[in-house]
Amino acid sequence: MKIALKFLLIFFYFGSFAQDVIVKNDKTEIKAKVLEITDELIKYKKFEMLEGPTYNINKTEVFMIIYKNGTKEYIEQSKTTVAVPKPTVAAQTANVLSVTPAQKQSQVKQSTDFYYAPSRLTWNFIEGYTASITGMADFFNNKAASTDATLFSHLNLGLLINGSFYEDDYASITLNDFGLYTNLYFPINKLSNAKNVNVGLFPFVYGGALLRYSTAKSNYGSSASTSDFTGDFLFGFGLDYKFSKGFGITTRYDVDYKFGLGINFNF
Repeated sequence: MKIALKFLLIFFYFGSFAQDVIVKNDKTEIKAKVLEITDELIKYKKFEMLEGPTYNINKTEVFMIIYKNGTKEYIEQSKTTVAVPKPTVAAQTANVLSVTPAQKQSQVKQSTDFYYAPSRLTWNFIEGYTASITGMADFFNNKAASTDATLFSHLNLGLLINGSFYEDDYASITLNDFGLYTNLYFPINKLSNAKNVNVGLFPFVYGGALLRYSTAKSNYGSSASTSDFTGDFLFGFGLDYKFSKGFGITTRYDVDYKFGLGINFNF
């Protein structure tokens, strides 16, 4: 409950500022009072010197403006059409080389948006079983870190493998499960407009179907054993916390495997 309250407070974080914030393409910020936006420039005064000089910044250097009421305005780069003859190959090469560093950085960011497809390894605390381990691997996902992605649109497909074992003086039981599931993410760290949306909390809910191969063996008297294949539904929910893009911890509750605790990682 305390964690949920913290993130609700973060959600209203940007609405609490008393100034506009100009966010540049390199994610640095300028606290300002925006005066005017032209086709090429943004005119502003520094928030610390409202009576001071007026500054200009080229719109090609700006990603968005967060106004003091919380409203966001994404800056679109102006395009000017000039009637000129078809450029030669040399001219086309020169145009490519003339791309500004800010534009290059923006292009690189768009091509390296984080795909949230973790693998997980959890230990399950199932009453009555000696050991139970679950492995999950997600794939075929939407971009979790894309700046224009909606909050609840991150749907993955995944594979699950589980092994559970029980043994006493009288019998031993082994369960091996193979499942296919869909996984819906709720990356609530995006609510805070965090600069690094690859880390933080990622709650998820998954469901699917699995094939179970079970083996039961008698350890008392005759050593008879039986094996069987059965089908079952797969459903659970959990929470990933990413310390970095590549590693984090996972807690999960599954209808079959109960409470689980482990790690998650990205290749």
